[in-house]
Amino acid sequence: MEINLDKDLRGGVTSVLLMSADEAIGAVFSSEGVALSLPSVSTVDVVPEEDSAQWTEVVERREGATRVEHRLEMAIPWAHQAVRLITDSPRGVVAVVTLLDGRKILAGYSAKFAAEQPLRIGSMTRISGRTREDDARWKIVLIGVDDAPAPNCTIIN
Repeated sequence: MEINLDKDLRGGVTSVLLMSADEAIGAVFSSEGVALSLPSVSTVDVVPEEDSAQWTEVVERREGATRVEHRLEMAIPWAHQAVRLITDSPRGVVAVVTLLDGRKILAGYSAKFAAEQPLRIGSMTRISGRTREDDARWKIVLIGVDDAPAPNCTIIN
């Protein structure tokens, strides 16, 4: 598997579309990325708190094998429906992550593993805030491991 280290991921995360890894996802992979058909009723749209979200990929080679850790960090309101989706999906979640430049990447679903290597809870921290004006929120870290970076994607439905 070729790793493109020149993949440009500048910019923060502006939104995340989440779905359970148990949902049926239609994906057609090509050299340009993946065309994605999503389940219509079970997706949850998340707009993370401003400047709270970050996408990270760590590429490692061990004994000739490539390991890519995908990490999505974000802060969302305490009562957001995404919290229930994340905690109630025992196999994990798949995410379409939209970057600041408008590009979308698919995380937790790949050409080789499909949804077998989804994003799972790395940590969830409940934060009350320091002042009365602060909103209660969750700081969520989702982690998945694959053998390739997350592909660019286009949603076709």
